[in-house]
Amino acid sequence: MISDKYTHPLALTSQFRFCGNPFRLDFYKGCDFGCKYCFARNINGQNDFDIGYAKFEIVENYFKKAFESNVEANNIVVELLRNKVPIHVGGLADPFQPIEWKLKLNYKLIELSNKYQYPLIFSTKQCF
Repeated sequence: MISDKYTHPLALTSQFRFCGNPFRLDFYKGCDFGCKYCFARNINGQNDFDIGYAKFEIVENYFKKAFESNVEANNIVVELLRNKVPIHVGGLADPFQPIEWKLKLNYKLIELSNKYQYPLIFSTKQCF
């Protein structure tokens, strides 16, 4: 089952004090690969067959607020973006799992990051 009910793809992880790169983005909640060793499988009761995805516009709007607005932001995500803290893409789900070839959300993210010269770090087990 696939749904677009995932609404918080870009966030500071709760492990920010311990994590070397705590600013993460996951367009997908859940993962088709189903690796037995994956720590993310047990977070929030994810299972491998219920894949949720976030709408690209959620992330795009954060970038617009950060780089196309001079309004002071009371939002940690906007502040992290403005300071160009690298985004870890794929901390909880592989960004290049099979659904990506259909939805192309991370492809659009790469285009967006090129527009704003924004640093991204991808974690994937996919071979190209």
